[in-house]
Amino acid sequence: MENNLLRVGQEAVSNALKHARPATIDLEFVFDDASVRLAVSDSGAGFDPDQAAGGNSHFGLRGMRERVAQMGGRLTVGPGASGGTRVEVVVEAPIST
Repeated sequence: MENNLLRVGQEAVSNALKHARPATIDLEFVFDDASVRLAVSDSGAGFDPDQAAGGNSHFGLRGMRERVAQMGGRLTVGPGASGGTRVEVVVEAPIST
């Protein structure tokens, strides 16, 4: 889980730098007994993730989706609260006994 979250975060930051020309990139990592949440928000140009999903040039998004699916998590990609793009991953924490 740690490696997958690291790679998703790296890809989200890389995509923002490569495509969005943001003034800022914010990373948020929150964990508790029930879940882990990673969010990467940028102030850049933004994009339509539904339109990007159909193309073949967005292997980064595909890779993020695959990694999150391996963890049984949920990936949300969309507009940020103040423009740009927000990538959020939520993974339920495994139940320990």
